[in-house]
Amino acid sequence: MKSPAESKFTHSLVDLVVDDILLCPRCLYNYSHRQPGLIDIPSDNPKEFTSLVAFKGECGHQFGLQITQYKGQTFLYVVDISND
Repeated sequence: MKSPAESKFTHSLVDLVVDDILLCPRCLYNYSHRQPGLIDIPSDNPKEFTSLVAFKGECGHQFGLQITQYKGQTFLYVVDISND
């Protein structure tokens, strides 16, 4: 699994939610399943905290909902973490 920083496919959450359904960032397929656990991503910046909720799409792609907090603001992204 790639780290979000290594991903070529990072999108704003607004771009990948249609009718309140999260879409695959690679192919826009709308069926996915949450994977167990929450992945904490280390940062060199003590004011930045990032976590990832992983999903596996029925399309075969893996992606995550990345939640980053920095200086009191929270940013939401959808990140492709497929190996291909």
